Amino acid sequence: MKFKFLALILIAFMFLTGCELEQEPKSISEENTNETVVEESKDDKINEYKEAIGIYFEEKDNKIHVNLLDTESDDNYFEFDSSLNQTIQDLKSHRLVVIGFDENSLVKDIKQIGNAQVEAIFNGMADNNFAEFNIKGYLNVFQISDELKEEFYSLEEGKKLLMTITNNDQEGANLIVTNIE
Repeated sequence: MKFKFLALILIAFMFLTGCELEQEPKSISEENTNETVVEESKDDKINEYKEAIGIYFEEKDNKIHVNLLDTESDDNYFEFDSSLNQTIQDLKSHRLVVIGFDENSLVKDIKQIGNAQVEAIFNGMADNNFAEFNIKGYLNVFQISDELKEEFYSLEEGKKLLMTITNNDQEGANLIVTNIE
């Protein structure tokens, strides 16, 4: 009886091990495919970094704090070329900017712009005047223009939007949503 039980365990072990060996080459090729995809996406990120739209907040320790709105980024602080010192000192906080990067993600150019169109996910109204949006993984709160308030009250949370945002006249104030599609 013991031998039958041991033989049964041995057969089950060989069967499971045999199935595992058949699947191993498939897993290896899948890993190679995944590595290739990761490498391609890194190259795509570098290409996307040539120019980006963002919200400028401040300069600190020779880096600028910018939330990028049209490019995914793990970092919000970027080193900049020393030739931009005066331009950056003249920028006001909470302003839309277009940033030009070199291949090493060094900011080579920065210009304030009046408005921008961005894709966002509507998270809901923060209060009567402001709404929360998820843009490229970051939470942003924008003021809603008076013309759009009724439309925003009827929006479902989680809805994907293409919206136009503009600078607020008051320095440091939230950007304003002026149009949605």
